[in-house]
Amino acid sequence: MKDEETDKNNVTYGDTAITAFSLGTLNQVCHTVNKAGGDSTYTTTFKAEAYKFYIDQAQGLIYNPDSLPYGTDIAHVLAKTSAKNGGIVSIKSTTDESLKYFSEKDSTDFTNPRTLIVTSRDGKSYRQYKVTVNAHKQQGDVFSWSTMPASADLEQLDGHKAVAFGGKVFVFGNKDGLTHGYYTAEGDGQTWTQLPTTFAADTYKGVIAHENNLYLVENGVVKRSADGLTWTSVSSTSLARLVAETKTELYGLSTAGTLYVSKDNGVSWAAEELDDEASKLPNANFGYIAKPLTTNSTIECIMMVGTSGTQPNAVVWTKLVDQQSASNYKWSFVEANNAYSLPNYTDLTLLNYDDKALAMGIDNGAFAKILSSEDGGITWKRFTKFAYPADATVSGSFAATVDSQQYIWLISGGKVWRGRLNSAGWIKGQTAFTE
Repeated sequence: MKDEETDKNNVTYGDTAITAFSLGTLNQVCHTVNKAGGDSTYTTTFKAEAYKFYIDQAQGLIYNPDSLPYGTDIAHVLAKTSAKNGGIVSIKSTTDESLKYFSEKDSTDFTNPRTLIVTSRDGKSYRQYKVTVNAHKQQGDVFSWSTMPASADLEQLDGHKAVAFGGKVFVFGNKDGLTHGYYTAEGDGQTWTQLPTTFAADTYKGVIAHENNLYLVENGVVKRSADGLTWTSVSSTSLARLVAETKTELYGLSTAGTLYVSKDNGVSWAAEELDDEASKLPNANFGYIAKPLTTNSTIECIMMVGTSGTQPNAVVWTKLVDQQSASNYKWSFVEANNAYSLPNYTDLTLLNYDDKALAMGIDNGAFAKILSSEDGGITWKRFTKFAYPADATVSGSFAATVDSQQYIWLISGGKVWRGRLNSAGWIKGQTAFTE
């Protein structure tokens, strides 16, 4: 008997194949906290058929890209298969070359990949598959902080702005009346390298990463850099600073307090339309996030926040940007006269994390409560999945950013922390195949 894949004289591929693989009810050990405050565990069951298995026929692989929950017992698995044209599925022993009929009623140990073989009904051909049952080895909702070595260079900065770009984390700030910048690799955080170019004192407040460049405005001149080392002037404008961006647009606030947009990477600028008074725009402590709508990935929703001397709380503005249409939506002022309005945090920072808008900053000289909004900025409630590092104290100003590996970086004075939700680091496997 020969493997179809290597036997040129054999029948076609489709004569025999595993066409489906699914799991039944599985056991899971869950962790909790008992009344005394100690850790305890209990065992429960869940229906695992919702975890789809993908079959790569070309390479003979079967696996689930979405891993089973942490604590799932994959040593005792009930699974069932379907085979084309009534093929017979067998499972190979883990100790020798022997095979036995694969039955959905038998418990199977999938702590290591197993080999399934499907044989055609006439016994003349077969195909072999490597089956991997993936289960998380970490609890997804656990957040871990690491304290990085303190930086004497960052400590000298008066004010901080953190930007993740190009596999690096950049921190800009004011020192001796000029904006200085430093960077470290995302995987480092131990050493910081100074950028060779300095700028006007307040330029650091409006540094933004947009597509393949860093952007800033110095004395009305828009400048950009592909690496933070060499900067090129793009245009001369009436802008005071940059405030936000999407994949296709860049936004700046003029010296007159009006909002402008560039759709050509900072070369030309046009006034934006607002649905309310421009006096309600923020003028300090800017933050923003932009992400695609869950219902239409070609439309981005941008949320911009900040503080304004005319409003009792921080202000929130939103806008839709359709990447496949010439339609230009107005910026919408978010009325939030409720008990859950966004407070006027100092060094207000907005992060897109855990699929939520997270607001961080300083309040009365201490780290402010982390707040989240899931309704477009109308209400902001305490975020409970993680808190600031246990040893974190405010030292001067504050900045935060999220890098490409979903690590949150916190900077205050010369102190630096980096942390991530375990689930944010999980990578999904390939889910589409062609033979």
